Amino acid sequence: MFKAVYYHRTVRAAEIMFDRILRHTAVDLGIHQGMSVDEYLKLDDGYVWSKLQELVRSEKLNKNALGLFKMLNSRQLLKSCYEVVRHEIDPQSRIFNNEKVLYALVDSIAEKAKVDPETVFIDTPTLPTIPLNNIVKDGFGLLVYDEKTKSEYDASHISPLTNALSQYMVVLRVYTFANQRETVATAAKSIFTSELISEKVSY
Repeated sequence: MFKAVYYHRTVRAAEIMFDRILRHTAVDLGIHQGMSVDEYLKLDDGYVWSKLQELVRSEKLNKNALGLFKMLNSRQLLKSCYEVVRHEIDPQSRIFNNEKVLYALVDSIAEKAKVDPETVFIDTPTLPTIPLNNIVKDGFGLLVYDEKTKSEYDASHISPLTNALSQYMVVLRVYTFANQRETVATAAKSIFTSELISEKVSY
């Protein structure tokens, strides 16, 4: 259920597209590291969307951002062409948290598929996938009381099921445009299942 709601391909595709558009238009929208609270609060949906439309009319959007904006505006979304789902105890240790690694993978996939790297997108959602308190560092955080021994035990030490529930679901997807979906899918599968990638990238 969690995956179906928060990791839905359509939701993530739209978010990826919008994120890329914002990266291209950060200066025009006034997005920067030292933003004040007032500047941040000004960036509501209405302001950002109207500002983007203004940039389109004034022809200030670059080619890539303009293409994505038109697609998003007409509800033509990127297509998922490759997916890997794994479960981890500590998602912070993932090598895919490193942007340089992601850019290198994008370049490798694009080169193998013979497409523009700007048309290949790798999505690695970082949302927590379990309702646990962040303060709990070890164990499942659920204690079971044994009346016979008058002791408390971590539930993860009693049943492997509770231990499995305490893991994080890590999703990696490759997106691209509909007209090159099969080509990029083949390239992505080749890259992610190759011995070289298996050695360099491990979960």
